[in-house]
Amino acid sequence: MASKYNFKRIENSIDFIEDIALAFKKSRVLLTASELNIFETIGYRSLSAKEIAEQNNLDEKATERLLNALVGLDLLDKKDQTYSNTEESLKHLLKGSDEYISTIDHLANLWDAWTDLTDTIKTGQTTHTIPLSEKSDEWIESYMNSVFWKSNLQVQEIISHINLNGVKKVLDLGGGKGAFTYQIAKKLPSSSITLFDLESITKFTDKYLSMNGVRDQVTILNGDFIKDDFGKGYDLIYLGNVICLQSIWENVKLLQKCYDALNYGGKVVIADMIINDNRTKPLEHTIFSLNMLLNTDAGDVYTETDIWIMLKESWFKDIKLIKTKYDISLMTGVR
Repeated sequence: MASKYNFKRIENSIDFIEDIALAFKKSRVLLTASELNIFETIGYRSLSAKEIAEQNNLDEKATERLLNALVGLDLLDKKDQTYSNTEESLKHLLKGSDEYISTIDHLANLWDAWTDLTDTIKTGQTTHTIPLSEKSDEWIESYMNSVFWKSNLQVQEIISHINLNGVKKVLDLGGGKGAFTYQIAKKLPSSSITLFDLESITKFTDKYLSMNGVRDQVTILNGDFIKDDFGKGYDLIYLGNVICLQSIWENVKLLQKCYDALNYGGKVVIADMIINDNRTKPLEHTIFSLNMLLNTDAGDVYTETDIWIMLKESWFKDIKLIKTKYDISLMTGVR
């Protein structure tokens, strides 16, 4: 008599669940290695565990265990008791590399908040919502580099979907380090661009735009975009990764301010993750929704319908959804 159980399927199911359950250990190894500058210490050399520990004031035996785990994760190579970076680590984990994944620094900062997920689900309240204005410069810089790294990958694709005909005055609202502002300045060299964000953030913006030769084309305004005035007479207002930080009705108020700040026929462009109506896919969006629960007072990932309501309640017309090749979508509305 054949067994009613498919043992191969059961075995694969166990592997699948165990992989999820153990994933945090792999993450912690990578984040710790990044925090301890392991990849930078090794660089293009081959070093022993003793040499790496001494250069970073670490315990040698404990460092050796960490290094061996990194070898097991294929992030380091080991030969004759010395360790070297893999080709992938040199490209993506060495700070200063053109393809460095700078979001890793910020992920390490999120670790404590995520350890409180169980208590947050019980109470619905997070314990980590310290305003950005009160964060340390180091925290803000790692956060800005994380957002900028991803925005910089996506920005040219995003701009390709925006009709820039007749656009002379642009507002980059919550513009961060200036990935969108920089690309628009290059695309529209005769335009006037305003970037609005918190003062604790815009000092990094000023440096980036100055280094890239477009600072004279940009006005930087500091403030809280919910409370403070951000000007009028714009042809285009761009909100990149902004609405996820607030509740639906906070976003309605913000978008009503955007409506008033636009010229007639002006356009608002929202660039953000848009989750499906069932709020279960894509996976990254569901995880990010939890991240917003843990790290904001009322932020979330919204559906197309949610954002349509926000724009409609803010008097916008000709509302459209534009999908990109990345995990971010655009929703636009016209005054």
